[in-house]
This record gives sequence, C-alpha cells and structure tokens, in this order.
Amino acid sequence: MRNDILAIELANTKTNHILHLLLSIVTMGFWVIIWILATIDTGMKRSSLIRQMNTGEYEKDTTGTGNIIGNFISIIIIGIVVLLLIGQNL
Repeated sequence: MRNDILAIELANTKTNHILHLLLSIVTMGFWVIIWILATIDTGMKRSSLIRQMNTGEYEKDTTGTGNIIGNFISIIIIGIVVLLLIGQNL
C-alpha cells in the first residue's frame, strides 16, 4: 500500500520545463536560477522516493520546512526580478 502511494507521488514529482523556459524568456534569463533550483529540488525528492520504494524504509516527511524556505527564497527572487523589470521601464 505504501509503495502505491510513493509511486503516485513519484509520478507527480516533475519539473515543468516548458513553463520554466517560457518564464526564462519573458524575464530575459533571470528565471534560469529558479529553474535550476527547482530541477535540483525535484531530483532530490525523486531520488528520495525511489530509495524509499526500493529499501522499504520510509522516511519521515520533512519537506514542509524545505518548502517554506524554498517558497520564501522564490518570492524574494521574483520580487527582485519584478523590481529590475520595472526599473528598466522607467
């Protein structure tokens, strides 16, 4: 039963590269930093899920804290990008 849940979670853990490409084009490349961080984060989550499925040792879900920190950093970076874009239009 637990492996079924992990398999579903693994299938839903993907980076939307098309979206990140479009955002990188719109922000003139500034979004590439977030794209790289998102890809690394997704890869780490996927490898953790695969390890859990293969070993049967289920880790405590600690992604809540990481998501809060990641969201905070993303908001800061987005804010900086928006301010830079606004500054260019003045």
